[in-house]
Amino acid sequence: MDKNKIYLKNYIQKGNSFSARMMLEFDCSGNDHKVVMSPEYVVCSIAVLQVKLDMLYCSCGQYKARPIITVRFSKRSKDCLNCVLNFKINNSPLTIVSTECSGGFIQAPGSNNLYDYKSGYVKVAGVIDIFMEPSPSSALYDDKDLIDFSLKGIDGSVDVHRHIMAASSPVLKAMLTGPWREAKQGILDLKDVHISTIQHLKDYIYLNKVPETGLDELIKLAKYLSMTTLVKICVFHILTGLTMDNFWNWIHCAEANNISELKPWLLDSVRRSDVTLGITDFITSYEVLTIGNEGNEEKIRQDAE
Repeated sequence: MDKNKIYLKNYIQKGNSFSARMMLEFDCSGNDHKVVMSPEYVVCSIAVLQVKLDMLYCSCGQYKARPIITVRFSKRSKDCLNCVLNFKINNSPLTIVSTECSGGFIQAPGSNNLYDYKSGYVKVAGVIDIFMEPSPSSALYDDKDLIDFSLKGIDGSVDVHRHIMAASSPVLKAMLTGPWREAKQGILDLKDVHISTIQHLKDYIYLNKVPETGLDELIKLAKYLSMTTLVKICVFHILTGLTMDNFWNWIHCAEANNISELKPWLLDSVRRSDVTLGITDFITSYEVLTIGNEGNEEKIRQDAE
């Protein structure tokens, strides 16, 4: 049995940030090169974090005091979103961007010694977010001269640029370039949508900005407009804000609006107790595992991966 292991303890997650202490159990006997790998930790539901500690043996008959630490950060699902991890080991920062092709180990900075790791003095912390390139449309966000279209809601309308809207959504492109009434009238009536949600939509399209509130309405609109990337970004923010108080509201929202991209992640979070529900009896007392999936838990797991 391997006596060497490294792991995180006192793990705390809040929103899209987390913190823990890194602990090393190490057998100093032997004079070989030792590599110790931590378990894979799921952070903020969407990513995996793993730490590797590389200990080199010196010719003087002992291990070097300062081991090499490398970190692997990768997404759990393959999609177009890039996640960025701003990671710290004690006060030494490390930024890792996780893309579809990434996932290798990256050397971490810092100069902690073996005693620090064995004593649990090494603190790790991180913040995960979606990495978004600046939008070329941002220069036209406040433009008034080239405005040629409006999105109308229940309580008002938002002025936009026709071609920018068409490029952002296949549904809008069909409406704005085909023989539709909206293309001729220069206005699209989004029934049952509030102006605040339409403004959030414009903020995303022009500025790559997603709100902290109102995600339920925004993800419904994004689903209607077939804006798959925006739907996935909303799912990320919903998961990082998931709590025991709002979990059931999101389950009902996903089911009522057929948001298939959200449901498996919610169920996955519960099974791993990311929302600190921690009570399996409570979960099974409600038909969580049958919502839209006919009780096929394996299918849910595959959808979430």
